[in-house]
Amino acid sequence: MGMFSSIKKNKEVVFVIMFIMGVCLFWGVKKADFFCDELYTFGLSNGYFTPFISDVTGGDMAWKEYSGGDFWDYLTVGKDDRFAYDSVIYNQSKDVHPPLHYMILHTLCSFFPGFFSKWLGLIPNMIFYIFTLVALYQLNLSIFGKKKYGIASVVLYGLGIGGITTVMMIRMYMLMTMLTVFLALIAVKLVNSTKGIILNYFCLAIILFLGVMTQYFFVFYAFFLCAFLVIDLFFEKRYLDVVRSILSAVCGALAFAAFYFTNLNNATNQGKGGESFGNLFRVSNLIKTAKITKEVVKYFPIATILLTLVIVLLVIGIPKIRKKFRFENEDKLAFLVIMPAVIAFMLITMAIEILDLRYVYSLIPVLLCLFTWLWAIYDRAIGEINLKMPMVILIMLASIVVMAWTNPKWVYAPNEGKYDVLRELDDSECIYLTDNNSTAPRATQDICQLAEFDNVFFVDNLEDERIEAFIDGKAGKEFVLYLKRGERAEDDIIAEKFENNYGFANCSLLYTTDWSRVYRLSY
Repeated sequence: MGMFSSIKKNKEVVFVIMFIMGVCLFWGVKKADFFCDELYTFGLSNGYFTPFISDVTGGDMAWKEYSGGDFWDYLTVGKDDRFAYDSVIYNQSKDVHPPLHYMILHTLCSFFPGFFSKWLGLIPNMIFYIFTLVALYQLNLSIFGKKKYGIASVVLYGLGIGGITTVMMIRMYMLMTMLTVFLALIAVKLVNSTKGIILNYFCLAIILFLGVMTQYFFVFYAFFLCAFLVIDLFFEKRYLDVVRSILSAVCGALAFAAFYFTNLNNATNQGKGGESFGNLFRVSNLIKTAKITKEVVKYFPIATILLTLVIVLLVIGIPKIRKKFRFENEDKLAFLVIMPAVIAFMLITMAIEILDLRYVYSLIPVLLCLFTWLWAIYDRAIGEINLKMPMVILIMLASIVVMAWTNPKWVYAPNEGKYDVLRELDDSECIYLTDNNSTAPRATQDICQLAEFDNVFFVDNLEDERIEAFIDGKAGKEFVLYLKRGERAEDDIIAEKFENNYGFANCSLLYTTDWSRVYRLSY
């Protein structure tokens, strides 16, 4: 409660956070489609002992018919399947990630059985975002002692395109970000104070457990932060606290290990874990770090500009810094939370197979503390720069302008109304050319559209007598054909050949998705 009581006393922070949440709400309304991983999130959370949509038919989708209800059953909680955490854990034992975020989403969806909405995923993310911003403010306040640093960090992260992007992706990354900032805050509190220290160490163990239960990459930051914490306490001759820190970390790890070996055992499912950790030993993969760093700059341009500016001012003021700078406690605390984030950033970006910023979303708010740290150094050694509310508002407005130019990712605003055409074809039949991948079926990306059909017939080739039998059994109806997306010209040729082979009179392109090209066939 102490964390929120300090926020209540600061009207500027309350205003900033409320404004940020208004921006989140705006982009939440604009969100018009899903990335396939977001749909997996719903399915893995709510499909009753059905990790993947292919499991409805035993893992083999080819030459099987699905009803629209099968797809909705996969995405939503059934009336008799509410709060079925054993199902969530089972599903995640077949996937790659630990289950905490999926359990939270399943809990919320259990209050709305049979109902599917983006808001069921966005609302928890927005709540996590509020807690992240409050903890980030408190983190900077605890390190530097002045609210201006906390306000600056909240504005730069909260209104950064990357911050809003984290909220818009219905995955575990927003929860992981919140727990990462909490972990940094607890570490600073442990160094700063000995009051209520037992409670703080208990919180340390709990956050470590929850973090690893959210995403395995959490381990990178947690390990190095705890290592730095233990080293600091050791040199401060707080030997009892060293023991407490180690015991807290061990308890968190043991709690996860007990859960992991009992229920999951999936860190290397599908070979992804082994590939990731193997990449750590390839120096050539440092190029990945450079590319992801470029993405950070793209999604946090205002913060990058201000960081560059303060670095330039520090370089200009080097003569004064040499005379006046003294290493203070706040420098130690800043180093304690930022350096582990830098190391984790490098290791994760070298380890990942897919070059995407999402894997380091959780580290960004801590890394942005580098700006407030350098600003604090400038204030102490050269001359204080005050932060007035008009300046804060100006930065906020600049952030909104930049966000209008480069929209947050995962919103898919141009897709609004894209699939309305399916409502006009509600009596049509659907044929879906599947890759028949049992653990990552391509149909998942199209699942919300497939749910509009009464029947979807999955095939693994387009020249089989079973297709003719299916079409003959639906005499007179229009058909919708989903092809694996390739070159437009090649897909058009395939669709036209299908049209001719089965006696259709017309073939027209309806739309394209990330993974599919969709055609309408009629007589």
